Amino acid sequence: MSDTCPKCSGPVEPCVVSGVVSLKRRRSLMASGRVSALRAEVCVRCGFAEIYAARPERLFSDMERDGTR
Repeated sequence: MSDTCPKCSGPVEPCVVSGVVSLKRRRSLMASGRVSALRAEVCVRCGFAEIYAARPERLFSDMERDGTR
């Protein structure tokens, strides 16, 4: 996360996002069951928002182990 907006260079602030992200494999009909909370930041000037998985390693741990990522 950064201190300035990538769109307008304005200041950004953390914000609360409700929800989780789950990895869905391309060939699968259902999500993998691996989840992570979300974290976000919003530009005070233009409102641009970025959302990140708080724990991306939980989503991709098997891919890193298998070397498929």
